Amino acid sequence: MRPKQIILVRHGDYNGNDGHLSAQGAIDIKKLTENFLQKLIKNHSFAVHGSAADRAKESAEIIRDILHPTTFIIEDKLWSDAQHREDFEWLYSFIQSQTVDVLILVTHLEYVEY
Repeated sequence: MRPKQIILVRHGDYNGNDGHLSAQGAIDIKKLTENFLQKLIKNHSFAVHGSAADRAKESAEIIRDILHPTTFIIEDKLWSDAQHREDFEWLYSFIQSQTVDVLILVTHLEYVEY
């Protein structure tokens, strides 16, 4: 069984100097989770997987703390350096292997754009 829904979330706004979420970025992710994601996952099994980059990891942790997913994993291959064409094949296989109804991927612009 593959996920019925895949939700791609770009990390929240971050401090350019250190890569951590800004205060506004944390607020935005919390609002997104409470106002949108919570409705999408209602009555479904779901997992949250996030990139290892600080801004994405912190965004994923906010989502985790609000939604309490079945599975929560930080995945290095969801990291972004704009050179990830080769990772899309991995991502496809990864998605195919999931057994939850909804898969939430907290990642970067490259994954959301393609």
